Amino acid sequence: MVHVLTIIVIVVLIYLVAFQVIGMPSIYMASGNRDYAAGKYDKAMKNYEKAIKIYRMFNRKKAEATALGNMALIYGARGDFDKALENLGTALDITKNEGYTEGEVNILSSIGVMYGSRGEIEKSIQYHTRSLNIAVDIGYKQGEGANLVNLALMYKKKGDFDKALEYFEKPLFISRKIRFSQGEVSVLKNIGLIHAEKKDYAKALSYLQNAESVAKRANLKWEIQSVQTSISEIESLMKG
Repeated sequence: MVHVLTIIVIVVLIYLVAFQVIGMPSIYMASGNRDYAAGKYDKAMKNYEKAIKIYRMFNRKKAEATALGNMALIYGARGDFDKALENLGTALDITKNEGYTEGEVNILSSIGVMYGSRGEIEKSIQYHTRSLNIAVDIGYKQGEGANLVNLALMYKKKGDFDKALEYFEKPLFISRKIRFSQGEVSVLKNIGLIHAEKKDYAKALSYLQNAESVAKRANLKWEIQSVQTSISEIESLMKG
């Protein structure tokens, strides 16, 4: 009987430790993600900090890097880009030291986004290019697609519309190949808006209408509304 009780105690202790190492921080991260999406940045930050505390206690470096990256998004949303880049720099060091290459791709891309958000376009392009090259080398398609889109957006912001269109070509192909309707709609819309910037309103309207068709087929309600707003604006410009 004592032997059985000992086994039960051991099993319970193992469960409690496992929950502390894996379960609790996962709950904090999920709560943080929900709070971030809802714009509750203070609550999200507290949840990420709790998760990081546990990750550091049990030396879970990869998970810590992810949490630091999420915290950086909050700093970026608040306009505190220096603090965001500080967090991302720490996360980048972790991914390199741990040989966590996909994480390195994601963090480099996030750094590029932060520089782009504060208007440092050339630095943003440098980081997205570094991230893209690593993603291609390791066959990380998600990272490749995200960086191509971000590079296209940076060249658009820079006013180099032809280069932006060039970078949008492959994400459009990938989105169609894997049937990622939301991604296809986003790329088609951006291409349409670039043609609008170039004053080629007929081509802009064609891409936007294509985006609308894809969005309707996939029942993407927010995207339908967003694209239809852009279509109305282009139609107004065409009427003069």
